[in-house]
Amino acid sequence: MKKEVFLVLGVIFLITAGAFAETISDGAVSKEVEDYIKAFVSSDGINSENIKGIKKIDQSNLPPEVEIKKIDKNKVGIYEVNYSEENVSKKVFVVTYSSDELAKEIGTKNIQNYNFGYVGKIKKPDYLNSAGGVKTGKDAGYVMIREGSITGISTSLEISGSGKLYVKVYKNGEDTGFANVVSSSDVRKIDYDLQSEEVVTFEAGDVLSVYVEPIGEVTWGEVTTIVEVIN
Repeated sequence: MKKEVFLVLGVIFLITAGAFAETISDGAVSKEVEDYIKAFVSSDGINSENIKGIKKIDQSNLPPEVEIKKIDKNKVGIYEVNYSEENVSKKVFVVTYSSDELAKEIGTKNIQNYNFGYVGKIKKPDYLNSAGGVKTGKDAGYVMIREGSITGISTSLEISGSGKLYVKVYKNGEDTGFANVVSSSDVRKIDYDLQSEEVVTFEAGDVLSVYVEPIGEVTWGEVTTIVEVIN
């Protein structure tokens, strides 16, 4: 019996069966399993010092990023690893599987959250700033290092006057059609939207930015926006 281990990039690592024993309680993992997972993801370039938490996934409630078909769930262990790089929150899923044959259906995907914001008040349309405080734009923003899909956006902000704001995700300076909408009449000045993979895609080298377009007579500011991508 061998144990197959899968990580976000689709790289397969082999470990011997019985490499660790674990005690699970409400998603928590033992110190032994935690050390093993940290060592494993570190081999794929994730600094163990940046890891914020590791939890075992309930296989009866799998996240959409993990698809497992035709596999005995008693042989599978799925772990969510949350970490950060350069103020960007990220997560990967590690899937372990014990079998005599490689199960081709197993796969994992990488979720990344890109932070945008704006401090102060303004009336005109404008791009938001990156987490580093640099204003994004057509050729300024987060440069994608591999292909993927834009799957989520959430926004909280302040707005006064009469009208609404469109908080739009731009790719290479072009509107992707994916946006949050916040109205001055909303009780809570927030919005969040999800969409399926492959609806809005990007290639390595594409630049993602966020543009705010006011409609009506409004003043806006103090913006926090997160754009989620999967690759």
